[in-house]
Order: sequence, then C-alpha cells, then structure tokens
Amino acid sequence: MKANSKNLFNKGIRNPTGVLNFIINLPKLFKLYYRLFKDPRTPFYLKLILTLTIIYVISPIDLFPDLMIPIIGHVDDLIIMIAALQYFLKKCPPEIVAEHIQAIQGEEIK
Repeated sequence: MKANSKNLFNKGIRNPTGVLNFIINLPKLFKLYYRLFKDPRTPFYLKLILTLTIIYVISPIDLFPDLMIPIIGHVDDLIIMIAALQYFLKKCPPEIVAEHIQAIQGEEIK
C-alpha cells in the first residue's frame, strides 16, 4: 500500500493529470498521516521526527534564510517537510499503513 502513495507522488511529478490526482488525494494522505501518528503501534522515533519537522517548518529559524538565499530559502521548508513525510510513511510498518488505508477507503464508500 505504501507503493500506491509513492506512485501517486511520482506520477504527479511527471504529468499534469498526475498532479491533479495528487492534489485531489491530499486530504486522504493527510488523514493517513494523522491516523498513523495517533496509532500507538507506530514507532515513537517516527512520531518524533514528524513532530520536529513540523516545529522546524513553523519556526522562524531556517537552515537557509529567506533573505540571504532567495529561492532556496523559500523552498527549504517544503523540501524538508516532503522528505520527512516520505520517510515517515516508508518506515511505518506496512501492515499498519495498509490497515489505515483500508479504513480510509471504507469511510469513503459510506
């Protein structure tokens, strides 16, 4: 099931239809991350990485200051967040991810 989100992301980069599909599925992806974060079976270190990443993105302190390095300074938060989210999903136990994906799809059918 993790491959589905990875394929969705990769397809979104390669063609505009994929980007639209990725954008449409963003609420489901956020719901998946939220459910995995709340699940007690998800390893603590993954939750810590995600929490620290969110704190970094929200904080005014940047690795690359926006004013000193204009383009990279604005994009670094996005790159770090995407990398952390991908790592989180990749390292979560596959059976837990599959369980939550099925539950989300089940909610969608109702």
